[in-house]
Amino acid sequence: MDTSAFDGVEYRIDKLEEKAKLTETRLSDLWSRLSEKKDILISTPSISPVRGTWLSSRFGYRVDPFTGQRTLHRGLDFAGATGTPVYSTAQGVVSYAGFDSGYGKVVSIDHGFGLVTRYAHLSKIHVKLGQKINRGIRIADVGSTGRSSGPHLHYEVRKNGIPVNPKNYILEETQEI
Repeated sequence: MDTSAFDGVEYRIDKLEEKAKLTETRLSDLWSRLSEKKDILISTPSISPVRGTWLSSRFGYRVDPFTGQRTLHRGLDFAGATGTPVYSTAQGVVSYAGFDSGYGKVVSIDHGFGLVTRYAHLSKIHVKLGQKINRGIRIADVGSTGRSSGPHLHYEVRKNGIPVNPKNYILEETQEI
């Protein structure tokens, strides 16, 4: 029997196995990176926290309505009727649900990746500390608790503990922001 047809076959099979293992490793790495990107996307705030309201105060320096002094307003204020539903703007875990003297009734959601959203001046809280939340879930109702001049939602986004402009995270075109 002539074995010349099989010369080098074992070597070629070894090389193919080596290439297959390298391809499998690369695909596994790609899958991990894509999974992480997906987690970041579903955990990044991207929708308006309320519907049927109007923007009454923007992020940035303004004259404080109580003191008359120029101060940094750390969020967006959405004026609306007491009881208007407030929705989570991204997936996360409730890191605070309770009362804060200035903010009144407050819900904070930790979205991971250094992002936290805060919803304040609420009339009612529908979530509990430690609860896992998905984007678009009703978490509270608009109110006028704490240091508030009328019913509205104060909405903040913090990146690594620093307040950032929430309008940069609202991708919908539901209202003028």
